[in-house]
Amino acid sequence: ENFMDAFTMWFGLIIISTLIFNPVTRQILKKLLPQPGEGPSEKTRMEGFLCVSGYGIGVKGNKAESVMYFPQDGGYHSTARMLVESGLCLALDGEKHSYSDGGFYSPASIMCDPLVDRLVKTGSKFACAIERK
Repeated sequence: ENFMDAFTMWFGLIIISTLIFNPVTRQILKKLLPQPGEGPSEKTRMEGFLCVSGYGIGVKGNKAESVMYFPQDGGYHSTARMLVESGLCLALDGEKHSYSDGGFYSPASIMCDPLVDRLVKTGSKFACAIERK
């Protein structure tokens, strides 16, 4: 939101990158960071959640806000569910995809509504609000 936040994030990334790529500090990090298989317990994953918010302001002053809520841990359960539902959406919901002839489409642009419908049916929540000027 401001220069100081951006600078802090940039500087932190520089420090972490330096620690990772330096052979001496990399060995120290390996001892301090969790090892493969040492992630959160199943109970912690089941009690976790993920809430993603997006805000936008158009050139004419229109505002849009969206929120997507995932009821389980975003690092494992919700990510796996999103991947599976995306694959099912591509394989089974071809007639619902919105596209015209030619060009390249990102997954979000081609699967938008069918994918959101699938995610909502399996436990996620989605809300969107638009304020027009």
